[in-house]
Amino acid sequence: MAQLPVEPDTRVSYEDCLPYQPVLQRAGLLQYLALWRDGRTRADDPLLWGDEVEYTLLHVDKDTGMTRLNCRLRTLVAELNEAAAADHPQGDSPRSIWHYEGGRYMVEGTPGSPYGDTFTDLLAVEGNLRCRRRLLESLCHSDEACVTLTTFPRLGASDFMIPSGVLPSQLTGSHTIPDLAITDHLRYHQITENAAKRCGTTCILWAPIYRDLRTPINFIDPLPATITPENLRRLYHIHPPGPRDCVYLDSLYYGFGSCSLQATVQMPNLARARYLYDQLSVLAPVLLSLTAAAPATKGYLLETDTRWHFLRSAGDDRRLDEMIGTASRDSPTTAPFRPRYDSITNYLGTDNDDAADSVAPYNDVPVRYDPDHYATCRQAGLDHWYSVHLASIFTRDLMSGRREFFHGQDAPGATGLSDTFTASVWPTTKLKPPCPRTGAGWRVECRPMELQYTDSQNAALAVFVVLLARAILHDEPNFYVPISHLDDNMVRAARRAAVRQETFSFRTGQDHEGAPVYERLSVNEIINGQSGGFTGLLPLIHTYLDGQNLEAVTRTKINRHLALVGDRASGKLPTCAEWMRSFIQHHPQYHQDSIVSAPINHDLMMAILQDNGDSATTAFETAE
Repeated sequence: MAQLPVEPDTRVSYEDCLPYQPVLQRAGLLQYLALWRDGRTRADDPLLWGDEVEYTLLHVDKDTGMTRLNCRLRTLVAELNEAAAADHPQGDSPRSIWHYEGGRYMVEGTPGSPYGDTFTDLLAVEGNLRCRRRLLESLCHSDEACVTLTTFPRLGASDFMIPSGVLPSQLTGSHTIPDLAITDHLRYHQITENAAKRCGTTCILWAPIYRDLRTPINFIDPLPATITPENLRRLYHIHPPGPRDCVYLDSLYYGFGSCSLQATVQMPNLARARYLYDQLSVLAPVLLSLTAAAPATKGYLLETDTRWHFLRSAGDDRRLDEMIGTASRDSPTTAPFRPRYDSITNYLGTDNDDAADSVAPYNDVPVRYDPDHYATCRQAGLDHWYSVHLASIFTRDLMSGRREFFHGQDAPGATGLSDTFTASVWPTTKLKPPCPRTGAGWRVECRPMELQYTDSQNAALAVFVVLLARAILHDEPNFYVPISHLDDNMVRAARRAAVRQETFSFRTGQDHEGAPVYERLSVNEIINGQSGGFTGLLPLIHTYLDGQNLEAVTRTKINRHLALVGDRASGKLPTCAEWMRSFIQHHPQYHQDSIVSAPINHDLMMAILQDNGDSATTAFETAE
């Protein structure tokens, strides 16, 4: 059996790091600026890309009709990588690479090497996803199964995992999710501990419950039995009693314990990367609502369909003054901080401060940053908006300090601090600098999408994002909306049935004076287009493909992926969240009371697992 690699414990506590935070921030920023300096003239990199899919391990007890989270994936990562390495011709890259994730029941799988820039490479994605799933399944015990699931519907409910663990959690203070559910990877432990230390309190969320016919009026979620009267007084001193009709969630791991689908695209150069970063950021709310897949947690149906509310609270280390701002909210030193998980702080635009297409009118939300860090960026040669972007990242405290960060960080080629700072913020879109270790160039990471139940769905969405990126780079549309509109769009995207019921502020053109025109469009109108109005993202892609002289068989297969996206946007196909909600509400043991019981959850997981992971293909992908 593969041995788990030992990670040396070189952690430095948050308290010990605190006096050195300004020094660490500056050292990390200088490392990033060195990467920028070395990569700013880099050009003509191929459009390589890849996906990231996170898998959940289940323990299935068919005798009792119970399906729980299985907290043993940490021990499987080394075995997965060994098996992947053994299952390919000598000298070739393995078909998959596996990484630790936030939960012990989670693991991340990526392709062994990036996909190429040809259109036939797009057709390899679904097969690679199936190979990953089969590899993980081959290491499962007879009573185990793996799923691609955004949020386990009973995460945090009674008896939701095996082994059961001890409550309350020593790491998070949670009375619903024990430490045993959390990976023992040290970085996650540090972020978890230090977020609470920095803001001075534990994580408490109140998620609005879905009100069904028999959901109690003024519903109150019973607090866990492990909360003592003393705990209760302290809890309510820090967190006032939550609103009625809400579910009590008390752990960062309602966010960190969720899974997602991500796609990363390498750009030819920095200018193209900045442009794509801005345009994909505008589209993040559309992608979130289109992929909604998390309508339940802790055994309750919720009024939201996505993980986004939980993610924004995960790792949120802001103090009260940093949440609301102080004095002049327009000052970079007193403006509110965003959560570490959020939409972007600002658009980047071009590197010309005087460019006619300046993004200044769209960056209408103040950004908090250290003016000294901003000045350092400007002195290095960065333009205003890129400097604001970087200064805001490196103004945050280091949340996972290690001893090696205090020595040799000014050595040529050192990137440890820079990597740690940039890896501790999680916006909907990331601009990634060139990586000296791998040789990768400037990359844009698309992060808002929820994970789908089937390989065909995940492949279709990954292909859609990559083709959308290519079409955007080719046609250079202008999708900019003000950041304040973008923030509102993200709130709307997380709501129940947003793909059908919500509208989003979207740029549809300009008036006779050249001013941008914004309209409220549905996801269907944004994806499939308006009659006599906005062209639509899918028509944009198809027009681009029409000019690429593709072989008929290749185009047909690509069109199959794109059709799934178009049908999802139009409402012909349900989102995963809608399908799951419908399954629960039509289950014979559902009592119209918003409760997802263990038997309902078990049958739901069995439906998703049916037919080797493409469980919902018949019931889900053909639903009207």
